[in-house]
Amino acid sequence: MPLEQAILPATSAIFFGTQYVPQKKLGEVNTAHYNLSMAIGLVITSTIIFSILFLIGMPLLHWIPIVIAFLSGIVWSIGNRLSIVGVNRIGMSKAAILFNLNSVFSFIFGVLFYAESIGLFKLIGMPIIVCGSVIVAAITGEEKKEVNWFGISAAIVAAFVFSIFNTLANESVSSHINPTLPYYVMALFMSIGALVGNLFFINTPRKFREWRSEKPKFHYCAFSGGSLLASGFFISLYSLAAYGLSFTIPILQTVLLLVSAIWGLLYFKEIRKGKSLLLFLIGAGISILGIIIFSW
Repeated sequence: MPLEQAILPATSAIFFGTQYVPQKKLGEVNTAHYNLSMAIGLVITSTIIFSILFLIGMPLLHWIPIVIAFLSGIVWSIGNRLSIVGVNRIGMSKAAILFNLNSVFSFIFGVLFYAESIGLFKLIGMPIIVCGSVIVAAITGEEKKEVNWFGISAAIVAAFVFSIFNTLANESVSSHINPTLPYYVMALFMSIGALVGNLFFINTPRKFREWRSEKPKFHYCAFSGGSLLASGFFISLYSLAAYGLSFTIPILQTVLLLVSAIWGLLYFKEIRKGKSLLLFLIGAGISILGIIIFSW
């Protein structure tokens, strides 16, 4: 695995792993409101980056990959709202481990739709990743002596939805049968789709007024999260277009796990108890081992 190739998904993962920090600073948030404000930050930042890169050249665009990119944004908006619920309920560190199931789901879609090879190491790595996720899911909350199954379910379903997004994103930038888009064009139309997807949830004047009534700090934090996300998207989409789904996603998920865990454990002190912390470290270590074997 050439180091210069791995740097791209790893860098994007730093942005992805940090995007939840503004949310955590707010505490528990209204997921629909936060997701919409985050999507606005995503669109504005994507437009700025797109405008700069578009000056390099004006590519010929085709409607098929544009529609796919737009649909991927709608799918992302659903997955992101679920991920916000997961972070609300179980924290950044635990949610990041469960988001790693994205690697397994993305691999399955890569095999089904892109005829990517099924190697021995991938077959060994998949159950190890799942095992690490199960251990982390079994950790009880700090205050409540019970497993938050709603938050866990939200994070797992988010991982599955994100894998659908990854597949659509990959199709729009590196399809074998359809015309493709430059990665920065795909990112723009994806972000527009994400904004439209979020408007499905804020679909009445009353809900819109409630969203507007949120404090400026709320919108600023959500906007910041969207900007971090946009930066990660541009880099990861470039990596997807250049190196493929099965190469990009495992590296991205590994670094995302580490970054989110560092924020969650060291900064936000999400897990303090010795036994819970030990279980988390064991689960995280197993997940990372699984991803390393998976991407061999």
